[in-house]
Amino acid sequence: MKKHLALAALITLASQAATYAATPVLNLDNALRGKNLTFGYTETQNVTVKGFQNGSGDSKTKDFLIASPLLKDASDVEVEEYSILISKKPISSYKTASGELTLTDFDETKHLLSADDKAAAEVSLKLSSANFEEATNYYGVVVPTDDNVQEGSHSKEFCFNFADEKYAEGDACKTFGGAGDTASESSEADEEHGAAGADMRLANISHTVTEGNKVVLTWKALAASANVEIQIFDKELNEFKKLATVPMTQEKFEYQAKESDQELIFNFIPRDEKGKEIRYELNARTESEPKAEIKAVPKVGPVEDMMLIVAISVLAYAGYRLLATNKAE
Repeated sequence: MKKHLALAALITLASQAATYAATPVLNLDNALRGKNLTFGYTETQNVTVKGFQNGSGDSKTKDFLIASPLLKDASDVEVEEYSILISKKPISSYKTASGELTLTDFDETKHLLSADDKAAAEVSLKLSSANFEEATNYYGVVVPTDDNVQEGSHSKEFCFNFADEKYAEGDACKTFGGAGDTASESSEADEEHGAAGADMRLANISHTVTEGNKVVLTWKALAASANVEIQIFDKELNEFKKLATVPMTQEKFEYQAKESDQELIFNFIPRDEKGKEIRYELNARTESEPKAEIKAVPKVGPVEDMMLIVAISVLAYAGYRLLATNKAE
């Protein structure tokens, strides 16, 4: 039976788009070991870890944020349900191990597609520290399900720890929390997301401001990451907001600034592979203000000077002759 009725009931009973369950309802074997799945995440269309923020309405809790692209099922219909499977063991270990998967090894947080997700063209997923142990390493994947409750291919693995606010993605989770930890740590300075991806500090980012306050950002493509996410700092919200994720090879992005904009701060984040982001500041007014018109200066030189002297001499002589003629009369 289709899930639309169930989804409508859930939305009616609860105002939140996400629900937490200590015991998953997904078919774990299909979700983690399924083969020949007809839809889901791919290498080029996958989740992105955003990091941590203070819990919604509660300063004692934290939220771990994940962004997912909008997916479509095998019938080209938007996927409306995304489940986050979490375990204390690496997800990769369950995929390679034999035997039946144990439900008690996993927690599940289910997210229903919202109007805000559709408007942003991105699914915003989050996990609350209220449901997890603070000083414990956790590992997870996102599993999409279609209207027939069929699981699609799960996302790449991610891992995190609420206590020290560290996280990692993909193969870096194999060493997460150990001596070779390549996880990233939140900071106000340029954040390092591991050493495998592009270092945007080497991208030679520059800009121009054209008429109409259009900011044209350019950079040099770096081979280590396929895409780059561009954010802008919102002074009212005191946080960065995503503008777009574009191919690294595009090497150009245009932003329409407001007439009131002056100091702008952009954030360039390498995606698909871990790397180093960089913040780029510019003044949108210095180049867009009208410049004073410079009129052409008459050309001068030796020839022009001689012609001017001759003209003055001719006029002086003509005046002298006219004066002499008047006196003679």
